Amino acid sequence: MNIKKIFLTIIAIVMVTAGGWAVEVEIDGINYNVVTRGKAATVISKKDTRYTGDVEIPASIIVEEVEFTVTSIGEAAFSGCTGLTSVNIPSSVTTIGNNAFWNCTGLTSVDIPSSVTTIGGSCFSGCKRLTSVTIPSSITSIGSGTFYGCKSLSSVNIPSSVTSIGEVAFSGCTGLTSVNIPSSVTTIGNEAFYGCTSLTSLIIPSSITSIENKTFCNCTALTSVNIPSSVTSIGDWAFSGCAGLTSMIIPSSVTSIGQSAFSVCTGLTSVIIPPFVTRIRMSTFEKCTGLTSVTIPSSVIYIDPYAFQNCTGLTSVTIPLSVISIGDYAFNECKGLTSVVISSSVTEIGAWAFYDCAELADVYCYAETPPRTRVYYEKDIFYGSYPEFSTLHVPTSAIEAYRTTEPWSKFGTIVAIDGIEPVVPQCEKPIIHFANGKLSFECETEGVEFVSEITDADIRTYYSNEIVLSATYNITVYAQKTDYEDSEITTATLCWIEAEPQTEGITDDAVSVKEVKAVPVLIQTSGTQLSIEGAPTGAGIAIFDLNGRLIGQTKVAATGITKLAVPSGEKMLIVKVGDKSVKVVK
Repeated sequence: MNIKKIFLTIIAIVMVTAGGWAVEVEIDGINYNVVTRGKAATVISKKDTRYTGDVEIPASIIVEEVEFTVTSIGEAAFSGCTGLTSVNIPSSVTTIGNNAFWNCTGLTSVDIPSSVTTIGGSCFSGCKRLTSVTIPSSITSIGSGTFYGCKSLSSVNIPSSVTSIGEVAFSGCTGLTSVNIPSSVTTIGNEAFYGCTSLTSLIIPSSITSIENKTFCNCTALTSVNIPSSVTSIGDWAFSGCAGLTSMIIPSSVTSIGQSAFSVCTGLTSVIIPPFVTRIRMSTFEKCTGLTSVTIPSSVIYIDPYAFQNCTGLTSVTIPLSVISIGDYAFNECKGLTSVVISSSVTEIGAWAFYDCAELADVYCYAETPPRTRVYYEKDIFYGSYPEFSTLHVPTSAIEAYRTTEPWSKFGTIVAIDGIEPVVPQCEKPIIHFANGKLSFECETEGVEFVSEITDADIRTYYSNEIVLSATYNITVYAQKTDYEDSEITTATLCWIEAEPQTEGITDDAVSVKEVKAVPVLIQTSGTQLSIEGAPTGAGIAIFDLNGRLIGQTKVAATGITKLAVPSGEKMLIVKVGDKSVKVVK
């Protein structure tokens, strides 16, 4: 009798379960766990030794004259196999387990077949020589730490089937220079691209609503980032240490920015904080040494400790009439700061808030009662800023109060101001135009920059065999300018409608050929007024609410621009121009 057969039979008897029996076998140097029910085999780790060289996993194996299909690579199956140079994964495999190729430092490339639907967490973590990997469109998520520390990986193509990228998924991929994030991705986990020091540019899709903690922290080569208007929050340390960033446009949709979100972004020169942020959190812009200007909106109530510490390039700052508290060390070591305006709403200033601002020449404080200040180690908020050589500007009626209250009394000169609070002006709301195939923006405020986003109503993922295209574009734009608040957002819809058929010059002897001309129409709203530009003269216009009630109707004027009054309470309208119906956000 075959001794090996007897041994397997004994093992099978010992491991009998309700689901059949399971046994571990080694065939051609590869260890498997086989289960009789389902006749499936899983590649497992090799006892006492490690896999080396080139490993080819078969699609099936024969055990006791029974064929088992190899359907998975088990957890830690090749973990720590530093001598493994390549692996061939058959199309029978559907699952690759957690840590399957963890720390396989000799592995240079992996081709994952389209049969695989699941790649486990930390699967290729520590594969520092892995230069390329193919992620099939059968994968819907990239797990936590999947490619952590793959230092030689230079580019990654993420298929449009993927909806989530897990925590630290590509963290420490120091050779990664480019990565595409498709619009199918809705979540990117904490530290997903932490320390990708070669990554130079990035486009975040409009499917993302939140940038999580440390997502792009220490991406030192990153020079530009496009944050879409879908994003409402930026997490702690999200872009901390991105020293290559020179400018950052934060859309007005963002209402929350985490602590240290942009700390040590030494190349950042200017920042306009969005108009709905209520708190500048701890160390948000700490050590942004290249920062020369910052606009704090009137929505901000608290400036937390260390918020702008060591921003040595900052020369002036205006605290708006909304802030009630300035935290400890908030502007500590801002050595280039020469002027500070503190509004009358500020009631408390933390310890060392303006410590070591040696160039500070003028402080304007509009509070009738001197704000409370904290002392730390017997050093006040202006320690090291030489207030004895500076001028304090305060309301006339409060001069005596400041002269008798420390540390305000330390100023060498205290003079009266007119009592009128400086108001940060707001950019005028822009107007959108379309002519000669180009969009243009106009604003009454001179010298502004326009921040716009255009989304095509047709750009989305489809799975059917027919797609109806609407040829409709949604446009948003707002104006921004240093020392100004962002303007209100202007929204518009650009669509194409069919004009009257054209026949001139295109008939022949047998038949008259009609050419239908599509003309661009721009629809935009401002307050309670809706304007339509570009529609053919005489075309009928009707406006309905979402319940189908007619709100107003008219015909296009000869001037080419038609305006109608609409109710203020309606947030969305249906506008019918000729035979074209368009949904418009008001």
